[in-house]
Amino acid sequence: MPTRIYDPRNKGQMFVGMVLLIGSVIGLVALLLLFLSGSLIGSSYGVKYNADAQAAATGGAEDALLRLTRGSITSFPASYSLPINNVTTQVNVANNTPSAGFYTVTSTATASFHTKVLRVVISTAPNGQISVVSWTQVQ
Repeated sequence: MPTRIYDPRNKGQMFVGMVLLIGSVIGLVALLLLFLSGSLIGSSYGVKYNADAQAAATGGAEDALLRLTRGSITSFPASYSLPINNVTTQVNVANNTPSAGFYTVTSTATASFHTKVLRVVISTAPNGQISVVSWTQVQ
């Protein structure tokens, strides 16, 4: 009797093999989609927190500039906290740094492990006018 490739007695074994093969492919695709969606969500939150920290640090530096312009900072070094969009910004203002007639403002903001530090050097004229010498992002 010739050998047959399809034997009706083995159809259960072939069905189990196909179910295992298809199931493993579906499981692999599901794990891949789960990993990709998790990393996309994590990276979008990272971008959001990074932008929040940058905006808060910039807001802190601009607030210090405004206070210096109005003359509302009277004692140095000045240090204060400023809440901006649910992010607390720490602002430090030092007088006569790096030299006489200059102020150095350091604004630090942290949003969910994302920290931004801005350093602004400001010069003052004898008539009280201030101007920004440098605006750098330290971190």
